[in-house]
Amino acid sequence: MISAVKIKWAAAQNRAAHSLTSSALWRRWQNLSSDGQRIIRWSAMLLTAALVWAYVWLPAARGRETLALRIPVLQAQLAAMRSQADEVKRINTTPLVVTTNARTLADTIGLQIAFGQNNTATTANTTVTINERRQFRVNIASIAYTSWLDNLDAALKRYRVRVVSVNLKPLQPGNSAALMAVELVLADDAPSGR
Repeated sequence: MISAVKIKWAAAQNRAAHSLTSSALWRRWQNLSSDGQRIIRWSAMLLTAALVWAYVWLPAARGRETLALRIPVLQAQLAAMRSQADEVKRINTTPLVVTTNARTLADTIGLQIAFGQNNTATTANTTVTINERRQFRVNIASIAYTSWLDNLDAALKRYRVRVVSVNLKPLQPGNSAALMAVELVLADDAPSGR
């Protein structure tokens, strides 16, 4: 109970001090001459204008300049995104098999899938034949093991085929990095009605 009385007493003292201060300031203002009051008013307006300029207008102008410099960058990014979106649309509408004029193993298989009327395609040392079950028999006379793995990986990813059987014959026994002959059967995983 004593603490509540002390709090009320402190609040009453604060109100009295505030009213005395404001009345003292008001009396002092009234005692100033009209020129003194005008000087203080103009000083207050100039100070307000300087603060508005420093803390409102100047940051806004700098932000506008920064944003104006970002517009070309953002437009370039937007153009790149639109180009990428068009590329994605083009890729999504592209048929499963993309044929090219290149004569690699993977493209030979792609040509066989795209132009199913031909039964055989031959490159330098590779023969690819297709049967009625849409299986491809690939015979490679001589290829490095790592190149064969790369070609197989590319064919599996690009043409949706799976390996049915593989027969590897080293041309130089005892040398695992050397050339080998490959007999490979791939099956088309795509639906047969395309």
